Amino acid sequence: MFIPKCKVRDAKAPKWIDGDVINLSKCKNRMWKKAKKSNLTSDWENYRTIRKQLKTLTKKKYREHLATMQDELKDNPSKFWSFYRATTKTARIPKIVHLSGEKASTPSAKADMFNKFFASVFQKSDHGTEINHDVFHPRVDELHNLHVTVEDILSVLKAINPSKASGPDQIPGRILKECANEIAPSLTQIINLSLRIGMLPKEWKWANVVPVFKRGDVENVTNYRPISLLSVVEKVVERCVFDKFFPFIASRVYHLQHGFMKGRSTVTQLLEIVHLLTKSIDEKGQTDIAFLDFSKAFDSVSHLSMMDKLYAAGIRGSLLKWFGSYLHDRKQRVVLDGKCSEWLDVTSGVPQGSILGPALFVLFINDMPDVISESGTLALFADDAKCLRTINSDADCVALQRDLNNLTTWSAEWKLPFNIDKCTISTVTTKRNP
Repeated sequence: MFIPKCKVRDAKAPKWIDGDVINLSKCKNRMWKKAKKSNLTSDWENYRTIRKQLKTLTKKKYREHLATMQDELKDNPSKFWSFYRATTKTARIPKIVHLSGEKASTPSAKADMFNKFFASVFQKSDHGTEINHDVFHPRVDELHNLHVTVEDILSVLKAINPSKASGPDQIPGRILKECANEIAPSLTQIINLSLRIGMLPKEWKWANVVPVFKRGDVENVTNYRPISLLSVVEKVVERCVFDKFFPFIASRVYHLQHGFMKGRSTVTQLLEIVHLLTKSIDEKGQTDIAFLDFSKAFDSVSHLSMMDKLYAAGIRGSLLKWFGSYLHDRKQRVVLDGKCSEWLDVTSGVPQGSILGPALFVLFINDMPDVISESGTLALFADDAKCLRTINSDADCVALQRDLNNLTTWSAEWKLPFNIDKCTISTVTTKRNP
C-alpha cells in the first residue's frame, strides 16, 4: 500500500506567497535586469511600476492569509501559535548550557544534562507499596473494567492529526490515520487484552522529551520545561480509555474546577470570580485572594497516592490495575539535535503531553476543596488555585489563614508542595484603608 508521506514545498516561502506573487516577482527581476542593461528611463519606469504592484499584491495576500487564519482559529487554536513561532524569534538552545556549575557543549552532553535536570524533580518511587484502602470510604458506584469496539478505535484513528510528532517508536500518525480500516480490528484486540489483564506494553510508556525555553538566562538548563512526545499508538489507547473513564468521574469533579473540563475554560472561571468580586464591591465589602502555585505539580504526583485517589473514585478491578501499569515503569530521554540522552525512570507525576494525564491530575486534587471552610471559596484551573474570602472582620482574616494552613497541610500530606516564592495575596475593595 502506498501512503503519500509529505508534500514538497519551499520551506523558506511564507504561506501567503502564492503563484501570482511568485510570477510577478520573476517579472520584476526580469525588468530589473533589462533596465540595468539598457539604462533606459522607460525600462526603469516599468521596473518601478511592477515593483509597486508586487508590493501591493504581497500586502493583499498577507491580509487574506490573516483573515483565513482568523477563521481557522475557531476550529484549531494551535494555528495561532504556529503563526506566532513563524513570525517571531524564538530562543534556540545555545551551543553551551550549564547546570549547577557544570557545562555541556555537545548535543549528547546537553541532552544528558537536560534529562538529569528534568528527572531531578520527580518524587522517590513508591512502586510496590500497597494501597491503603481503609483510608477511604468506598463508593457505591464502581467501575471495574472497560471494553472498546472496532468503531471506537476507527473513530480515534481517523481523528489523528498527522502533523503531530511521533514518539520513540517512530510510528507516524499519518500511517495510523491512512491505514485506520486495516489497523483497527487488530488494535482493538490488543487494547482489550491490555485492559482485561491490567497491563500496558512498556514500549508505549516511553517518551522523547524536548526542552522548551521559558524565561531568564537561555544557557541555564533550569530555565527550560520538558515537552513529552509520546507514542501515537499509546495516545490512541488513552483517548479510548478517557472517553469511557472520564464520564464516570466527571459528575464528581469539584464544581469550581475549570481546567480540562468540557464546557469550562479560563473565561468561565473569570466570570465566576468577577461575579464574586462584583457582589462584594456592591456590598461595600472586601475580598482577599490568595494565589497558590504548586511546585512542579504534574511531575510531583505520587503514583501510590494517585492510585488511592482512583480507588476512592470507584475505580476497581482490572481497570485499577491497568492504571497502575499506566503510571509505573515509565521512562524518558531527551532528544536534542538528533542525539538522545540515556533513558531515565519517571518515578512520579502524570505524563505531560498525554490525554489521561490532565484528567488524573484533576482527580488527584479533587478533594483539596474539602479542607476549606463553608464560607470560603477555592477556585481551580488545573494546578492553578485561588483561595478567596470576603473580609468583614478580624475573624474572617483568621478564617482565611486557617484555610491556608489547611491547604498547606493537605499539600504536605499528598506530597504536592506549594512554590512559596510564587504564592501571592491580593485585596479587592473600594475602601481607602482595607
